[in-house]
Amino acid sequence: MLTLEAYQLQIAERQAELKKLLEFRDMAQSMGDELAALQHKLDTMEDGAKGVALVLSNWHNVTRAISLASLSLSRYSEKDYVEGHPVPERLVRIRLDKDSDETTT
Repeated sequence: MLTLEAYQLQIAERQAELKKLLEFRDMAQSMGDELAALQHKLDTMEDGAKGVALVLSNWHNVTRAISLASLSLSRYSEKDYVEGHPVPERLVRIRLDKDSDETTT
């Protein structure tokens, strides 16, 4: 038969084990919160990366348009530079589609 001291020792061991399990639970909860915050930051980074990819995919068109506009400078002669400084053709940007969040009045 177990003595009173043995029961008290088992209770103390169980309480220590419970304390460690509660600490583990709190740490796991904290880690879960940190991972959720990290996921949110990664989602934000992914959205930013998509935006950068969209800009970079269009960059070729931008440089091509600038190149085409500056080709007109090659037809000027030296006397055109004496009378004034010729400039490249104007580039005009026209929006082809409307954003879905714009409202019409």
